[in-house]
Amino acid sequence: GPLQVVIAQMLWAGLLLLPVSATSLGAIAPRDRLLLILLGIVFTAGAHGLFTISLRSVPVAIVGITSGPEPVYGMVLAW
Repeated sequence: GPLQVVIAQMLWAGLLLLPVSATSLGAIAPRDRLLLILLGIVFTAGAHGLFTISLRSVPVAIVGITSGPEPVYGMVLAW
């Protein structure tokens, strides 16, 4: 199902990035580590899971229109 695909993607991304990030884990404060875990699990994996599940009921044209400019409005909101 779609949720299993998202979980597999997140696990592979985490495993592939672990060797790179393992060298700098000591420099991150424990509170910041917990916030990064929260950011990764809830706000990244959760959002991607909901997005993937919503593809069952949302038309593809709407998904394309809203997700295409996502990097642009993401940068604007981050700014």
